[in-house]
Amino acid sequence: MARRPWWRATKTLEQSKRSGIVYLALAALAWTVVHDGGSFMLLVKIAFTAAGLYFLAAWYVRRSREPEDAG
Repeated sequence: MARRPWWRATKTLEQSKRSGIVYLALAALAWTVVHDGGSFMLLVKIAFTAAGLYFLAAWYVRRSREPEDAG
């Protein structure tokens, strides 16, 4: 089974963008609302931030590598 490139993390381009936005929205909510949660909540905040950046980076790279639709 061949491995897919990291920037093809989702099936569609829009799915990558949507996932990135959702994760970054959750990260922003966690960073602003939860101030005293200990080390576990810090890991959750970092995980949401990293996931959001990963999916948006995948969307950006995939968008630049795939040809635009003509119609």
